[in-house]
Amino acid sequence: MIHEALFYSSLGVFFTAVISIILVVRQYKYKCLEKMITKKMVDKPLFSSLVVKEFVKYFFKYQTRNKNKIIKFFTQNDWPAIINNIKVPLLKAKMEIIISNKITRVKKTDSLYKLEQAFYWLKKQRQEKALELLGEIHTSKKEITALKKLLLVQISLSEGDLEIVSQEITRILPILKKQRMYAEEAFAYYIMGTAYRITGLYDTAEFMLRTSLAIYKFLSAKLKTAEIMGNLGLLMAAQRRYEEACSYYNEAQACISVKENRELYYFIDSQKAMVALMQGQYKEAELSAQKALKGHRSNAGKSLATDVLARICYSQKKWQKAYKWSNISAKYYLKEKNYASVFECWYLAAESLIEINKCSEAESLLRKLIDEEKYHKSCFHIANAYTLLGLILLKKEDLIGAKTFFNQSLKQEFYNERNTGIAIDYANLAVVERKCGNSEEACENLKKALLYAKDYDNDLYDKINATLN
Repeated sequence: MIHEALFYSSLGVFFTAVISIILVVRQYKYKCLEKMITKKMVDKPLFSSLVVKEFVKYFFKYQTRNKNKIIKFFTQNDWPAIINNIKVPLLKAKMEIIISNKITRVKKTDSLYKLEQAFYWLKKQRQEKALELLGEIHTSKKEITALKKLLLVQISLSEGDLEIVSQEITRILPILKKQRMYAEEAFAYYIMGTAYRITGLYDTAEFMLRTSLAIYKFLSAKLKTAEIMGNLGLLMAAQRRYEEACSYYNEAQACISVKENRELYYFIDSQKAMVALMQGQYKEAELSAQKALKGHRSNAGKSLATDVLARICYSQKKWQKAYKWSNISAKYYLKEKNYASVFECWYLAAESLIEINKCSEAESLLRKLIDEEKYHKSCFHIANAYTLLGLILLKKEDLIGAKTFFNQSLKQEFYNERNTGIAIDYANLAVVERKCGNSEEACENLKKALLYAKDYDNDLYDKINATLN
């Protein structure tokens, strides 16, 4: 009896060990297939990692006869063929979004389906449709909530709400890590890096972008790697680290060829042009920008190339050409619904008009900008437009109008905590009050201007002090 008990006990241990090995091998195969699919689509994301996970589960549970055939489809990137081999209607419907945005044969209450629909519309730059679907998603599943927030953060970044971006990404990153959602994790770091770059926290931005770069390299994502390197180049240029910027741009272009991604390749040429412009190398800048403009096929690419050409002309005091290129660039940006850049181009066009003494036209353009900005949230600093409009009215001796716009600018600068802007607005208000004969108010505004300038910008302090004293 004892021997029998020992035999059955040993047999139980043996079978437990065999089952454990089978499960480990199965889990290993599961992770390998999941990683393989992620790597195949990370450069051109068709749907989220959650759909990849759902498909892998389906693949191991139901797909018995055609496994090798489907693996072959993966290696050929033949997604229509893969989808046609799926027998589960709901999963098939979710994956069909990538082919024709079909919305039939699916439960409209399914959160993941709505998430994929929102992802599709966001790629098509239809934010209103994406937001509508995201607003309908209510689930207790952390991974779906995390992806929902990631899409909302992407929209917030385009609208300039950088505080929300930082808060939400910090909350969802642990979930993305835990769920092995590598592509989304890399994208989250990229968004954080962009937000910190815009706010001027360059060291943190560099850390975030480098982390994103490391994940994309792990996924063998050539295009995404080149894209992040381009962003690191942009970050270096913002810090006047021009040699490092050029090094990143060259490395980014070495990652890809024109055939692999024409738009990204020539987009980097536009960025090279910006670095040359910042160094005062106008000829090199114009050659790179013209090369980019000639190479691009998309409105997004042409918009940046013409934007750079406008700034090159402005820096060379070619006001008429700067005005022309600004308008061309704005039209391209409008087609892309990139309103922040549209407003930047209109602002540059207004500056150019002022330089050729067409102040009335500049005033009309700035009023149009201010009016349009109310309907399109963006990261454009509207305070700049208020200030420039105030300066035009000050030149026309419309002191009441000028004071109104300087105060509007001041309100925005306080809201955004842009202390240099606050100093400039107080200095402008000091000029208005002095012209109105209100010496006491002028003196008070001057003191405030100098106070803010002294704490944040010594050169500005000296300039204000020399001009108004």
